[in-house]
Amino acid sequence: MDEQENRYMIKPELTTIAKSILELNYQSDEPIKTLLPLKGGEWSSAYKFGLDGDNFVIRLSHTAENFYRDKIASQWSSSDLPIPQIISIDRYQGQNYAISPFFDGEAFEMLSVSDLEQTIPGFLSMMTALQSVNLNSVEGYGTISPEGKGAFRSWAEALLDVENDRPDSLTHG
Repeated sequence: MDEQENRYMIKPELTTIAKSILELNYQSDEPIKTLLPLKGGEWSSAYKFGLDGDNFVIRLSHTAENFYRDKIASQWSSSDLPIPQIISIDRYQGQNYAISPFFDGEAFEMLSVSDLEQTIPGFLSMMTALQSVNLNSVEGYGTISPEGKGAFRSWAEALLDVENDRPDSLTHG
């Protein structure tokens, strides 16, 4: 296994935790049989799973910070700016987790040149939609609370807080 493949390996204990979360919380006529590890997460480990004919993602992380950001961002979802709704955010055995619908696709940086060329019009539509998002409901900067409020009053305050390495921070360690 080369270094690139090893980078995407998910720890077996996280797979066990993800299975336990799903078994405890998602009962169905069709049991969840497969957790498919997904590549590319820098801040969390993610798995695709199927339930009652639909596909979902469960992400696990030492912090829920990005999960709350995603939940807030999902309010701006549109056809040109597809953002999955967060179904659940919770904590289990020391891991924070979020569950959302699975959106099929490939990481932008992993696209071949020909696929990238075909993606550019959709990417430009997405960027235009992103520019038109009304952020009046967002308050503060930096780490976001479950209520959607930033921990700092200004961007400068958030940047100057870099010297504090909090255990619940996304960049801890």
